[in-house]
Amino acid sequence: MDAQGLEDLFAPFAKVAVRKLFGGLGAYHEGLIFAVVLRGETYLRTDAQTEPQFAAAGSEKWSYQGKNNEAKTAMPYWRLPEAAHDDEAELIRFCKLAVEAARRAAAGKAKAASAKSAKAKPARKSAKAPAKVAAVAAAKARRGT
Repeated sequence: MDAQGLEDLFAPFAKVAVRKLFGGLGAYHEGLIFAVVLRGETYLRTDAQTEPQFAAAGSEKWSYQGKNNEAKTAMPYWRLPEAAHDDEAELIRFCKLAVEAARRAAAGKAKAASAKSAKAKPARKSAKAPAKVAAVAAAKARRGT
């Protein structure tokens, strides 16, 4: 599927931006990636709250085999259910679920980044500064000023 085909697929849901993404395409809505197309398959973003609905619709989770026969890596995307290809209401429903999952993921990343920066150690004060102040004070005291 090309970029125009992806835009057409999601047109009943919303206008989407399509960008190239690691050998495939990514579909963005409101700045969030909610779908990817790889090797002709369309996958939608999921999370723990939405995965059961995709599973109930007969969808499959996207996973891939790593190099050197490593264990399979599961991604947070599930294949667009077959019913969504034929039923506009189902397409819209699953797209909404995907965008909601993408929002939660983005909010979680922002919260984690904020917590990480809050835990960052404050800048260390130079050990030289107090010593220099003490040396200047001692010099003034010796001079009687």
